[in-house]
Amino acid sequence: MTLYQFILLDYGEQITTIAQQAIYLFERTDGDYTYKLYQIDKFYIEERWHTKFNERRSFDSFNSEEKLKPYLKFINA
Repeated sequence: MTLYQFILLDYGEQITTIAQQAIYLFERTDGDYTYKLYQIDKFYIEERWHTKFNERRSFDSFNSEEKLKPYLKFINA
């Protein structure tokens, strides 16, 4: 699957695709949110959860190294 194909899916299909195909990589917390990073093929998905309400608020799909910077400290640990 490509990033573009993923973006074209509707929200429910994106959630299903994450659950069935994505590889969980890392998790980080920043304020009231927990961010979970997944990978599918050559792109990434960052899922944002509200920690107090334990609900998914959004997710962002990308293939930019710039957006991976918050996770780099986990790789070198």
